[in-house]
Amino acid sequence: MVLKEECGICGRVLPIYKLRKCARCGRFYCQDCMVEDVTLPLPSYQRQVCLKCAAKVVSPKIYSGKYGPLTEYLVKIGKYTDYAKLSFGKIESILGQSLPESAYNQLEWWKNVESTRQGYSWILAGWQVKEVSLDERMVVFERVTKQKVKRRRRKAKIEKPFKPVPVKRERSRKVSRTKIAKLVARMQNIERKRKAGSQLRGKFKPKPAYEKKLYKAHVKPKKD
Repeated sequence: MVLKEECGICGRVLPIYKLRKCARCGRFYCQDCMVEDVTLPLPSYQRQVCLKCAAKVVSPKIYSGKYGPLTEYLVKIGKYTDYAKLSFGKIESILGQSLPESAYNQLEWWKNVESTRQGYSWILAGWQVKEVSLDERMVVFERVTKQKVKRRRRKAKIEKPFKPVPVKRERSRKVSRTKIAKLVARMQNIERKRKAGSQLRGKFKPKPAYEKKLYKAHVKPKKD
């Protein structure tokens, strides 16, 4: 019995020897859903990864939420500088929407706390607020290199148990006895006609073939 497994991307059920193991996630996928990752320090025959893992490596990180664009902006400028002085208007242009009223009136809104959405956004990027001026409406961010942040994890999806594709058994069709009887009778009739030959009624005799080809019906050759 050949073991079969389902591909995690295309969903095809194939024998286990036709599947490949991903070098990153360790799951089995078909050969069409695998690509070679040159960045891995492994031999060439072990560098195959699935399309999902390849997309995660190639595509940039996307930060979701209201303050996701601010996180992405701080990550980009963190490659070039350790300080960033931004006005409230600049932050609003980055977010694409206005800040709440508490950001203009309360200093507590700018605290470096992971429990708030705005605090989590710049802490996730590796930054923290150093100075805030409500009168000038300016904020000074400082990049923190040695700070680890626990990413919020979504609830893991419960994987359903594997169910192979049901295989339909071919049913043996019985030939109709009526069709067999008609076929046998037809063959017998053809055989009877072949043995009997062409039978003509009365004294009528057909003309020979040479008379039909060379002479007309009312003209006959003279006998010597």
